Order: sequence, then C-alpha cells, then structure tokens
Amino acid sequence: MTVALCKNPEGFRINCNAFQQDAITTFAGAEYAAAYQPSDPENALSPRLITLARRIINDANAGKWECFAFDDYLQTTNDGHNVISIGISGDGVIHLSWDLHGDKINYRASDPGLANDPSRPWAADAFKPIQNDLSGIQLSMVTYPRFLRMLNNDLLFEFRIGKSGLGDDYLYHYSSKTSTWSPVGKHSGMYLKGVENNAYINGIDQDSSGRLHVSWTYRDYVEDRPEFLSEKVRQTATRNAGPNGPENNHDLYYIYSDDEGATWRNTHGELLSLPVTPDAPGIKIYDIPKFSGIMNQEGQTVDSKGGFHALNRQDGFYYHYYRSPDGSWTRSKILDLPAISFGDRGKLVGGSDGDVYALLPGNVGSDTFTITRWARGGWSKVWQEDGYTGEPCVDRYLKDGVLRILQIRQGKVVALAIPF
Repeated sequence: MTVALCKNPEGFRINCNAFQQDAITTFAGAEYAAAYQPSDPENALSPRLITLARRIINDANAGKWECFAFDDYLQTTNDGHNVISIGISGDGVIHLSWDLHGDKINYRASDPGLANDPSRPWAADAFKPIQNDLSGIQLSMVTYPRFLRMLNNDLLFEFRIGKSGLGDDYLYHYSSKTSTWSPVGKHSGMYLKGVENNAYINGIDQDSSGRLHVSWTYRDYVEDRPEFLSEKVRQTATRNAGPNGPENNHDLYYIYSDDEGATWRNTHGELLSLPVTPDAPGIKIYDIPKFSGIMNQEGQTVDSKGGFHALNRQDGFYYHYYRSPDGSWTRSKILDLPAISFGDRGKLVGGSDGDVYALLPGNVGSDTFTITRWARGGWSKVWQEDGYTGEPCVDRYLKDGVLRILQIRQGKVVALAIPF
C-alpha cells in the first residue's frame, strides 16, 4: 500500500534523508510521519511548512491519513541538512526538532497524552509553542537531531554541536515521569568528542536487553576559512557542501552502553573514558579508506537475537557489517547491488525473527528502490519498484511483519506499508 501524504519541495532534498531519526514512527496503535511541503501548492520552490500525518493502524479506514501543517514556522534555508525528526515518549508526548544546521535548537512538544489516545483531534493546537531550549538549557550550533524511545518509554535526544569535520556528539534524556530534559553523563551530555574531526553516527539503537549501540565513521577536518582556500574552492564551497565533504570519511567505529548512555564500552567490553575520542582503544572495527565511497550516516539496526548491524559502501558496492551476540564481527557484500560513491544512502531495520532488511535507494542514475533480506544464510532480494528518489526512512519500533517506509515518488512524499 502506497499513500501520498503531501507535495515534496523541489530544488534539493529536505525530506527523506537517511540521518532522520525518525521521520516515520509508530506508537500505541498509530503511525506518524513528518515532512515539509511547499507553502504555496502551486510553487514547489516556495518556503516550506512542517506537516505532520497520523493514521490509526488497525482502524477500518486503515489507509486514511490525517494531515495538518503548522502555520507559525516557515522553513526557508535551502539546505538538505535541515530535516524534521519525531520522538514519542511513554507519557504520550510527541516531540519534534527541525531546521537545524549549526543553529540554535528548534523544539516543540505536544500536549501530554496526545499519542496515548489516537482518537484525539489531530491539529496544530494540540502542540505547545516553539522552544529554543530543552528544559531551559540553551543549545546552539546544533545539527542532526535524533530521538530514540527506550524500553522504559523515556527518550534520548542525540545531536551534534559543531560543524562538518569539527564537532562533538551529545545525549540528552527525557523523563516521562517528570516531563523534563537533562544532559546524560558528566560532560554536559557530550559522549563523542571530535579531535580535528567529527563522528558521523549511523544511528543510535537499543536492543531487547536494553543495550544502546552506536556506530560511525569519522570525517577529518579540512581548513575552510576563506583566507586559506583556493579561489576555486571559495567559489564552490557552500554551507551545504564545503571542502569538508564525504571524500574525507573513513573507517567504521562502534561502542555500546548498558546504562542508557551514562557509560560506554568498546566492542571487547572495556570501559571507555568519556567523552570518547578517536584514539580510544578498541573502538575502530574496520579500515575503510578515504576516497573509497564510504558515506556518513548510512544505516544501522539491531536484530531480535541481540545482533548489531551496520550498512555502508566501498568501491561501488554495499557492505553489511555484523556483530554477533558473542561480540565477533563479519563483513559481507550485499549481493552485487551497485552503490555509487557518495550516492544516496540506504537504511537497515531489524525484523521479528532475527532477520534484517536493507532498504537500498537507486544509484548510478537509477530510481529503482530495492529491499533485500538478511537471514543467517545470507542476502536475498525481496522487493523492487521504480520511481523513487529519496533516501528511505523506516519505522524501527513496530515488529508486526510490515515495513513502514517514508519515501519520495513522483514529486510527492509517500508512505509505504509493505508486508513480509
């Protein structure tokens, strides 16, 4: 089933980017999605409105989505980093963060209990005013907002402070009991510190035992002050793509936490000093050289058997990195599906039987969207369709044999429900 939610803005991609966590999600029997749409329906290049959609999954009208747009915020920066992310906590609060690329935090929350009762009216007045802080804490230079709902129904909020090639990653915790945000750990929330580089995480996930998993690549810093740049670089470098580009990405790194991010360990179980720096022992898992096509923020997931999975690419093909529950790692090519260097990124999501699905966008000029399935016997292709131009976003929470995906097709943001 494919349903169009809204018109997609033109000129650059600000919907359906791999680093959104999450653009589509489920909670308490309902499905939610967020996207930008043009403020002028007749002009796809007009400033953008934040649109939220909801549908009740098991309703008699299960295909019917309700949508509304906030009229108190216009998104005007032509920058594909400035995506929307949704988080839903156990107190039924829907949390949003959006339009950030080295900016002061944008955050708003719904009234308590809105998501606990999907029959409540779905409208902008169910949300509180925009805030530029988290429980009074001012945050600036923020990029890549990511939410994670934990097993205890509290939220984690992960984000970068800094810029491409020169930034640090932070974690904040939302308590469903007190409805407040607070930094995690002893370093004002910082858990990954860049040293002339920054970590581009593939995501943050929690498995069924409560363990948090984070994997990433580093991007080394390239001097980008105008007085140090050549005339050619000065003319082409923009806020959206400066000299600190994906060609400077390298290697796969991994850590985990068994106490909701307060402390972190390397793959061998050794406790790490915080914040974790690039020279920390045991965090580098695989050598992936610069200029090999490796992408930042490609994909990761956990499976129902305690395994961890990461997705990336090298030399024109997708690769799957698997950490088994005993801590051993393996690396394998995902069939022979092409993955153009620095091209559109894919996504991983765990199924209900220990399997994993890779959602792979078209590459090398293709608009073919492919889904492959991993079981212990290897990879197989299970679904394919033409006409898609986004990086797929997928619901990570509901394991009912249906993949719930947000994508771009024929100029519209669409929601797909694909049963397996």
